Amino acid sequence: MTEPLTTSSPGQESDNAAHEPALFMAAGSFLDLNCEELHEVCLGVEHLSGFGLRVSGEHNVKKDRWAEWGAAVKANGLKVFDVEVYRIGSELGPHIASVEELIHLAAVIGAENILVVGDSRDRDVVEQELRRIVSIATDVGVGEGLEYMAWTMPQTLDDARYLAEVTGCRLVVDVLHHSRLGATADDLALIVEAGVLGWVQVCDVLGSTPTDTAALIDEARHKRVVPGQGILPLRELLAVVPSSTTFSIEVQSDDLLRVDPKERVLLLANAAREVLGATFSR
Repeated sequence: MTEPLTTSSPGQESDNAAHEPALFMAAGSFLDLNCEELHEVCLGVEHLSGFGLRVSGEHNVKKDRWAEWGAAVKANGLKVFDVEVYRIGSELGPHIASVEELIHLAAVIGAENILVVGDSRDRDVVEQELRRIVSIATDVGVGEGLEYMAWTMPQTLDDARYLAEVTGCRLVVDVLHHSRLGATADDLALIVEAGVLGWVQVCDVLGSTPTDTAALIDEARHKRVVPGQGILPLRELLAVVPSSTTFSIEVQSDDLLRVDPKERVLLLANAAREVLGATFSR
């Protein structure tokens, strides 16, 4: 079973104050760049540990360069935190033939985790496949993060905790999806207390919760805003997780695509660090 990525116990304020949370750029914030360009813009950004890659699509790494490319990232002092995305019940994408290949790629380039989404609405199907993924990934030292949202399985907090507890995977808490499900800081605290928190994706958003699935998807993929510039209760949510949690900045925004990528990574990193600093320096 994969070891948890969080190492502190909930409620340890003194521990929270003693650690600076690890911060990564999520793949979704830079889908307009290829893997080489994403690596380049993250270089030299203070307090940024690395980035994630959508290797199933925009951030494809050529198979004959996996090890070489991963070594170059590491040599520059960065880390690939996660690779995505395996959608249970859907096609992987044009560049990855199977989840086994995705896990192998993660191991070869030095990524810590793969990100999984349940496109099947059948909880038993998702559970069975998650068990298989955990078994394969554990053998090569790669973790698994299952993300929940309103239009996937799991789409309730009860199902999310259940699937994590029975399969050994961890949960990816995207603060947007968490909030749009009507979940609260207390619900996030239950995930922490259950020992199934993998990592937290931070962003912000404007406006009230969309009323249909199409609008929810559009908001998540096109209308996020910089952390701290919207209406999500970020500090309240983040306050219930240990500072040893890994945070990933996922701001899919059509508006930010018009910002120079280097300026964008600095903007997002500084904003996230300000929010995290205000939370964990108490």
